[in-house]
Amino acid sequence: MAGRGRPRKYTPRTLKRDVERYFASITRKVRITEPVPTGRYDDKGHMIFEQVPVKNSLEEEVWVTEYIVPPEIAALCEFLEIDRSTWANYRDPDKNPEFSEITQQVYERMVAEMRKKRAIQHEYTGRKA
Repeated sequence: MAGRGRPRKYTPRTLKRDVERYFASITRKVRITEPVPTGRYDDKGHMIFEQVPVKNSLEEEVWVTEYIVPPEIAALCEFLEIDRSTWANYRDPDKNPEFSEITQQVYERMVAEMRKKRAIQHEYTGRKA
Protein backbone atom coordinates (compact mmCIF):
# COMPACT_ATOMS: atom_id res chain seq x y z
CA MET A 1 0.00 0.00 0.00
CA ALA A 2 2.69 2.47 -1.02
CA GLY A 3 1.77 6.12 -0.80
CA ARG A 4 -1.11 5.63 1.63
CA GLY A 5 -1.06 6.75 5.23
CA ARG A 6 1.86 7.10 7.56
CA PRO A 7 5.01 5.01 7.12
CA ARG A 8 5.08 1.88 9.28
CA LYS A 9 6.88 2.08 12.58
CA TYR A 10 8.10 -1.51 12.27
CA THR A 11 9.65 -3.84 9.78
CA PRO A 12 9.30 -7.59 10.39
CA ARG A 13 12.85 -7.65 11.82
CA THR A 14 12.38 -4.69 14.19
CA LEU A 15 8.95 -5.94 15.30
CA LYS A 16 10.40 -9.35 16.15
CA ARG A 17 13.22 -7.68 18.09
CA ASP A 18 10.89 -5.46 20.11
CA VAL A 19 8.36 -8.22 20.73
CA GLU A 20 11.20 -10.32 22.17
CA ARG A 21 12.20 -7.33 24.33
CA TYR A 22 8.60 -7.09 25.58
CA PHE A 23 8.53 -10.75 26.59
CA ALA A 24 11.98 -10.44 28.19
CA SER A 25 10.72 -7.50 30.24
CA ILE A 26 7.88 -9.53 31.79
CA THR A 27 9.61 -12.90 32.29
CA ARG A 28 12.48 -14.45 34.14
CA LYS A 29 14.40 -17.71 33.75
CA VAL A 30 14.30 -19.94 36.82
CA ARG A 31 16.41 -23.03 37.39
CA ILE A 32 14.32 -25.96 38.63
CA THR A 33 15.61 -27.59 41.80
CA GLU A 34 14.40 -30.36 44.05
CA PRO A 35 15.13 -31.22 47.68
CA VAL A 36 17.51 -34.16 48.11
CA PRO A 37 18.33 -35.67 51.51
CA THR A 38 21.91 -35.02 52.60
CA GLY A 39 22.03 -37.94 55.04
CA ARG A 40 22.52 -35.46 57.90
CA TYR A 41 20.10 -34.45 60.63
CA ASP A 42 19.64 -31.21 62.51
CA ASP A 43 19.80 -30.98 66.32
CA LYS A 44 16.08 -31.84 66.55
CA GLY A 45 16.45 -35.03 64.52
CA HIS A 46 14.96 -33.67 61.27
CA MET A 47 16.56 -34.74 58.03
CA ILE A 48 18.47 -31.96 56.26
CA PHE A 49 17.73 -31.48 52.58
CA GLU A 50 19.73 -29.67 49.93
CA GLN A 51 18.28 -28.04 46.81
CA VAL A 52 19.82 -29.74 43.76
CA PRO A 53 19.28 -28.73 40.12
CA VAL A 54 16.88 -30.99 38.21
CA LYS A 55 18.39 -32.54 35.09
CA ASN A 56 16.56 -33.79 32.03
CA SER A 57 17.25 -37.09 30.25
CA LEU A 58 20.18 -35.44 28.43
CA GLU A 59 21.75 -34.57 31.80
CA GLU A 60 21.16 -30.85 31.21
CA GLU A 61 19.92 -28.55 33.98
CA VAL A 62 16.26 -27.63 33.52
CA TRP A 63 15.24 -23.96 33.36
CA VAL A 64 11.73 -22.61 32.91
CA THR A 65 10.40 -19.23 31.89
CA GLU A 66 8.11 -17.65 34.46
CA TYR A 67 5.91 -14.68 33.72
CA ILE A 68 6.32 -11.91 36.29
CA VAL A 69 3.35 -10.16 34.69
CA PRO A 70 0.84 -11.97 32.45
CA PRO A 71 1.35 -11.14 28.76
CA GLU A 72 -1.43 -9.04 27.22
CA ILE A 73 -1.95 -7.49 23.81
CA ALA A 74 -2.76 -4.10 25.37
CA ALA A 75 0.50 -4.14 27.34
CA LEU A 76 2.44 -5.28 24.27
CA CYS A 77 0.99 -2.42 22.23
CA GLU A 78 1.87 0.04 24.97
CA PHE A 79 5.43 -1.34 25.07
CA LEU A 80 5.69 -1.09 21.27
CA GLU A 81 4.09 2.38 21.36
CA ILE A 82 1.49 1.42 18.79
CA ASP A 83 -2.30 1.44 18.79
CA ARG A 84 -4.21 -1.82 19.08
CA SER A 85 -5.64 -1.19 15.61
CA THR A 86 -2.07 -1.10 14.29
CA TRP A 87 -1.43 -4.47 15.92
CA ALA A 88 -4.63 -5.80 14.36
CA ASN A 89 -3.40 -4.62 10.96
CA TYR A 90 -0.01 -6.30 11.52
CA ARG A 91 -1.88 -9.47 12.53
CA ASP A 92 -3.98 -9.52 9.32
CA PRO A 93 -2.18 -11.93 6.94
CA ASP A 94 -4.04 -10.58 3.91
CA LYS A 95 -2.92 -7.01 4.55
CA ASN A 96 0.53 -7.74 6.01
CA PRO A 97 1.74 -11.27 5.28
CA GLU A 98 5.30 -10.27 6.21
CA PHE A 99 4.20 -9.91 9.86
CA SER A 100 2.15 -13.11 10.08
CA GLU A 101 4.93 -15.30 11.51
CA ILE A 102 5.81 -13.02 14.42
CA THR A 103 2.20 -12.07 15.22
CA GLN A 104 1.22 -15.76 15.20
CA GLN A 105 4.08 -16.56 17.57
CA VAL A 106 2.89 -13.82 19.93
CA TYR A 107 -0.65 -15.20 19.80
CA GLU A 108 0.56 -18.75 20.52
CA ARG A 109 2.74 -17.65 23.45
CA MET A 110 -0.12 -15.73 25.03
CA VAL A 111 -2.62 -18.56 24.52
CA ALA A 112 -0.15 -21.09 25.98
CA GLU A 113 0.31 -18.96 29.11
CA MET A 114 -3.46 -18.49 29.46
CA ARG A 115 -4.03 -22.25 29.19
CA LYS A 116 -1.30 -22.94 31.73
CA LYS A 117 -2.87 -20.52 34.21
CA ARG A 118 -6.29 -22.11 33.69
CA ALA A 119 -4.86 -25.60 34.23
CA ILE A 120 -3.20 -24.50 37.46
CA GLN A 121 -6.38 -22.80 38.64
CA HIS A 122 -8.36 -25.95 37.83
CA GLU A 123 -5.82 -28.05 39.72
CA TYR A 124 -6.21 -25.92 42.86
CA THR A 125 -9.94 -25.27 42.76
CA GLY A 126 -11.20 -28.39 41.04
CA ARG A 127 -13.23 -26.35 38.60
CA LYS A 128 -12.57 -24.73 35.25
CA ALA A 129 -11.58 -21.09 35.06
